[in-house]
Amino acid sequence: MRPVTFHPQQAKFTIAQAIAYGIPSRSALYRLFAAGTLTPQKIGGTTVVDGDQLRAFMANLPAAPVRVTKAA
Repeated sequence: MRPVTFHPQQAKFTIAQAIAYGIPSRSALYRLFAAGTLTPQKIGGTTVVDGDQLRAFMANLPAAPVRVTKAA
């Protein structure tokens, strides 16, 4: 499998590029499509995601909680 390349400011992302950008998996991306969170688009036979929409989604994710543990 060859590495997936993309430019962070590109206009459209393929499915593989969206996953490389930070979506956890292909099925997670399709769940976001089904929920209406992201809108799939077609260019020929290729499914793509709008770059602005993907960047806005990623920028608005909540912060992950961090647990602080005492050192032994």
